[in-house]
Amino acid sequence: MLFKNNIFEVDDNKFRLLDVNTETNEASIFHLNNKDAWPSQVPFSSIRDLNAISAKPGAAARQRNVPTAAMVRVREKAYTALGDLPSKLLYVSDTSERARQIQQQAETAGVAPKTLYKHLRRWYAGGQTKDALLGNFHKCGKQPDGKGTTAKRGRKTSSYSVYQLTPADIETMKSVVENVYLRNELATIASTFVALVDNHYSYQDGNGAVIAKPFGERPTPRQFDHFLRSFFSAAVIARSRKGNDFDLEDRAVLGSVLEDCHGVGHIYEADATIGDIHLVARDNVNVIVGKPTIYLIVDRKSRLIVGWYIGLENPSWVCAQLAFMSISEDKASMCARYGVKYDRRDWPAHKVFCQKVLADRSELFRNKSDQLASEIEIQVANTPPKRGDQKACVETKFHQNRTSLQPDSPGFEPPENLKKRQGKHYEKDACMTLDDFRAMMLNLIIMHNRMPMANYPRSPREVLDDVSPSPIELWNHGIVERSGVLPQFEYESVRSALLPREEAVVTEHGIRFNSCHYTCEEAVKSEWFEKARKKTFKVLISHDLRSVDHIYVHDPIQRGVVHECSLTPPSRAYSGYSWAEVQHITKTAKKQDHVIEQGRLQTKIDANTANKKIADKAKKKLKEQRNGSSRTARKREIKEQRADELKHQQQDDLEYANKPAPPHAVELTTAHGSRSTGEPAHKEGSASAGSAALTAERAAAARQLIFG
Repeated sequence: MLFKNNIFEVDDNKFRLLDVNTETNEASIFHLNNKDAWPSQVPFSSIRDLNAISAKPGAAARQRNVPTAAMVRVREKAYTALGDLPSKLLYVSDTSERARQIQQQAETAGVAPKTLYKHLRRWYAGGQTKDALLGNFHKCGKQPDGKGTTAKRGRKTSSYSVYQLTPADIETMKSVVENVYLRNELATIASTFVALVDNHYSYQDGNGAVIAKPFGERPTPRQFDHFLRSFFSAAVIARSRKGNDFDLEDRAVLGSVLEDCHGVGHIYEADATIGDIHLVARDNVNVIVGKPTIYLIVDRKSRLIVGWYIGLENPSWVCAQLAFMSISEDKASMCARYGVKYDRRDWPAHKVFCQKVLADRSELFRNKSDQLASEIEIQVANTPPKRGDQKACVETKFHQNRTSLQPDSPGFEPPENLKKRQGKHYEKDACMTLDDFRAMMLNLIIMHNRMPMANYPRSPREVLDDVSPSPIELWNHGIVERSGVLPQFEYESVRSALLPREEAVVTEHGIRFNSCHYTCEEAVKSEWFEKARKKTFKVLISHDLRSVDHIYVHDPIQRGVVHECSLTPPSRAYSGYSWAEVQHITKTAKKQDHVIEQGRLQTKIDANTANKKIADKAKKKLKEQRNGSSRTARKREIKEQRADELKHQQQDDLEYANKPAPPHAVELTTAHGSRSTGEPAHKEGSASAGSAALTAERAAAARQLIFG
């Protein structure tokens, strides 16, 4: 059965039921497929039992959209101009009478009759509502076939005729946009338009130069811009140009990271970043060692920082291992090491491990991370590339720590400074060591865990239980329900499972690993070092990057047995250092090797130069005094000559010993230009008397040696 404004179909023609007069059994209908249609009358009984069909989706969608101010202005103007004509003309079939009424209303409204004809047809076709008269600006630039050309339309110009777009132009512009603008984030609309004209709307002159076609023979920048924004939505453009960055920067955010989190301890988020502060060496504050790596592990539900590591290594799986080990580390000893006040209540997640850890595709995207899954039974998941928003809890902690450090940290360098052409040299103010920075970060971690968070989405139960939105309070409130689900591991078990494992070489000087040598009772008992004198061999070891004091050797015979090894006496100079610091010292020493080698070489050259002069002088003297004597004749009286030479030597030494010291020290100059000045040989007063007495003693000793 049909109702008012229903659309029905007869012989593939669509009609709209405008009105029904039940007294006369007369119905007014409008032919939707005829652009020149007008309301006509048919018996209602002939169409009453027909089935209504729905309107086309495009019209319904347009009616649901919010109209613009311009569309509303068009609607109100048309509605006012029509007056009561729509209801008067429903049953007027006489064309002359209809024209008379339209002419009369046109004069009253001050518009052309043709305008009223257009408004009336839109009123009847659109369902006899005011919105049927809204401005159809969404159809601008499109033909009825939907190709979107501007044939026979456009603004009038005085200097050139407007270029009328054709379907071929639309396809050309679409191809250029897809291949240039959407594939390159750096491409602009202007540069894409230049590519369009260069490739499709230009020609070569007689000299081979490429000439762009003039206005009127090609699309204008305005036409191209309109085409781009009409045929490609903002979301399509952003997704095509940015790729994965679209999901991070432009996607709709309708959910929360807490949606798939079952509670505290379910998901830990882990990530690393480079600290924005320059550090100095422990033993020499004049030496800058660079910026540290900060690795944090954060509980997603409570935002509690449960694990951390700060070192000079680059972000790596090793940093992640040490951060996970800190979860079970003795917090009292850790705080005492850095001089931070310890409170047991600050560490509610001590030894508690999660069910799932979420990290990016760097530190935990490798086979070694299987240790977490196999040894501690933690599920490891990785985020897609460039999707830091999927672990936003740990990402925001880096920004919060940076803002907390910035005011009071010497050597802190804001990231913005790196982009400046002549930025400030903040590294000149660096004076904090790695331990100083660790102590400062530990204070910030404790502060974060205690501080209530602004705008935290507490659940209704947390609100009713009056739970403060601080990480510690949220953890303590949620752990009650999770206590039987989450595992706990002792520090020794975690260290044994997660410490990095590498090979070390057993030598006669000890177990050598990264410039340090170690020994242990088992190695001495098994005579490893005696065997290594004949042939070195390798053993598997575990080591803690935070300290070189100990390594842990896995027994090559007894599986599962680990021996703790300490530094040998020659390597104890590195005691208390981290592996990164030892690596820095070793690298610095290697840089100095060429300077040392240069000094050794120069010293040898100086000695050779001086000796060559002595030898040349002796050769010259021999040549002058030889007088043709043979080699045999020179050795004939060797005993007598040796005795005479010894006597002369002893007499010369005695005279030198009795000779007083020179009044002033002699300034010596080496062959390569370095100079050294000695102290005066004698001083006045008692010093002069002491020198004389020493000379007399030497003379007496010489006489005793020579004459007996």
